[in-house]
Amino acid sequence: MTKKTFQNLPKDKKNKILLAAKVEFINNGFMGAKVSRICKQAEISRSAFYRYFDSLEDIFDIVIKHFLINRMLEFQNNIVNNPDRVFEICREMLVNALESKEDRLLVESLTTFNIIKDLPNYKTDMFNTLPRKTSLMMLNFMCLVKDFVNLHQKQGVPKEFILKHYDDLIHLMRKGYDNI
Repeated sequence: MTKKTFQNLPKDKKNKILLAAKVEFINNGFMGAKVSRICKQAEISRSAFYRYFDSLEDIFDIVIKHFLINRMLEFQNNIVNNPDRVFEICREMLVNALESKEDRLLVESLTTFNIIKDLPNYKTDMFNTLPRKTSLMMLNFMCLVKDFVNLHQKQGVPKEFILKHYDDLIHLMRKGYDNI
């Protein structure tokens, strides 16, 4: 949870801290992020960090909400408005995440339920207004996209191999998906 001490900081100092955290998460993912590197980049002490935030997860949530909420809403609206294109939309997300560190952070955040539930109109949008099978497929493919991105980033699996494998899986899923 963000503490009142952070909320009371001057805007430029808040932005400096959030930008340092964003860069840290983009470069290292949530699991590899370090408070010490955020503090060094933001030019604050570790004790100051913990006066502003309870944990690394707290600042991650804020970074996602601050920098990526519009991107998430675009994705959400794209799925809601084009439920028959869920496979293609997830493929576009995969391609973007393979090419952009910021999009990798978006994928990581979209597969974290506590971030998704904070989207505006979460209860009435994406998961609850889509047909059940589309909603389930979207959740599964978002997790699949995250796994493919991790294979590329952490194990060096080539982008072309990942996209081919994804396309093959979509082909198989379409066969089964259309018969549900």
